[in-house]
Amino acid sequence: MMRWRLAAAWLAGALACGGVLFVTRPPAPGLDPDAMSYVGAGESLARTGRLRIPAADWWDNDSTTALAQFPAGFPFTIAATTGLGFTPVEAARVVEALAALGLAIIVMRLLQHTAGPPAGAVAVVLLAATPAIFDNYIRVLSEPLFLLCIALALSGMVRRPDRPFLAGLAAAGAELVRYAGIAVGAAVVLWAIGRSGRWRERGERALEAALPALVGHAWWWVRLHAVGAEAPPVTHLQRGLAATLREGVGTVASWLVPGKTGAVRAVLATLFLLGALWLLRRALRRMPRDGRAIARRRLFNALGLLAACYTVVLLFSRAFVGGGIPFDERLLSPLFLLAIIAGAAALRIRWPAWSIGPRVAAVVLVAAWAAAGARLNVEQYQGLQEDGWGYSGRKWVPSAEAEWLQTDGRHYQLFSNNPMLVYFLTGRPSRELPDSADAATLRDFAGTLAESHSAVVGFDESYRPMDPPEFLAAVLPLDLLIRFGHMTVWTPRPEPR
Repeated sequence: MMRWRLAAAWLAGALACGGVLFVTRPPAPGLDPDAMSYVGAGESLARTGRLRIPAADWWDNDSTTALAQFPAGFPFTIAATTGLGFTPVEAARVVEALAALGLAIIVMRLLQHTAGPPAGAVAVVLLAATPAIFDNYIRVLSEPLFLLCIALALSGMVRRPDRPFLAGLAAAGAELVRYAGIAVGAAVVLWAIGRSGRWRERGERALEAALPALVGHAWWWVRLHAVGAEAPPVTHLQRGLAATLREGVGTVASWLVPGKTGAVRAVLATLFLLGALWLLRRALRRMPRDGRAIARRRLFNALGLLAACYTVVLLFSRAFVGGGIPFDERLLSPLFLLAIIAGAAALRIRWPAWSIGPRVAAVVLVAAWAAAGARLNVEQYQGLQEDGWGYSGRKWVPSAEAEWLQTDGRHYQLFSNNPMLVYFLTGRPSRELPDSADAATLRDFAGTLAESHSAVVGFDESYRPMDPPEFLAAVLPLDLLIRFGHMTVWTPRPEPR
């Protein structure tokens, strides 16, 4: 029986891994500005041993910048995978596929241990059918690795509560992948404290659980200080929190009722949420007193603690760190992971107590929900294969713009309104354009351009607000060099002799 369960878990993992590799075939995976930081830092680490991203401010002597906006966990795995002969983007794709393999195995094994094999299979199917989860794996993002670390921490909390260091190690990994991973570390420490025992024992367990994260956290902050970089600071109360919370409610509703919009989605989402809460309450209050009872109770407690800590960190980050943090599918996907595990376990626990009618209703509802989500995933996959996504889109690869940058553009130092696009089309670093139009800045920028064989590359997609290239060309001594459908290039006007 144990071998059969282990084989089933590995089969689920293999299917998840193969599925990610299949859906991310070129022109996938999708690439966006965040992907440049992950991939660029990973490539830099593999080649030079330094964590640097291939973009810089226009005044910098170096065209690369120390990685600081994101922690180093994902770039580390990319760097390690490039050592096997993969390109940086392919390495990221492989890492995400392996993360899917690990997540499926851990979820299957955890639910096999606590609720029974059917619960693990249901959870893996629902995770694969969830658009918010699916979208994380078709783009170069750190979320797949982050979800894996969360699942590892959860498994350690539930299956090995006597070894808090294991859960703490996973929590440290989560924090090194995303700053929000501090929530996982907090949950693991609180879990160690909350277990029965003398206060001295609780303190020792808490220290053991916190030690890996403390070491990783200390290393990262020392490294940031050494390179003169800073992590996102905690500032004053940010504006617009109410609007972000409304966005979060809409994100949850779209997860609960995939494919529906407007009032219909709101009503169905409310009914679905109330039904899920009722199911969870019944599962907790009428849990069978068998050999799995303690493990089941431990599972739900750990799920609730992780969800609460992550929610608190999200709210705090949005309120005091970044006013632009969206409560979108990407950010809320860890909560969806925890909720799906809880839902699959609750269904399996209540299943023996139901008659044929409720069982049929449950099967129909779960199948319909999975089918609706899978349909959206198929549509997303088809669009990805037809047009690509972001910087890997058909608009850019292949294109005349990319060909020029890879040939004639090699002879220039590039200044652009989208250094991320320059990197993914050429593999080269570049500098940003100024974001201020005062006379002193424009004069200094013109001098910087004149000091080297430079070119200003203006795309029709700017990754953030800055001076439009057309404006710079109008007010600075720049001559038009070449114009494409989605890109224009200017060079400094030669000084008269």
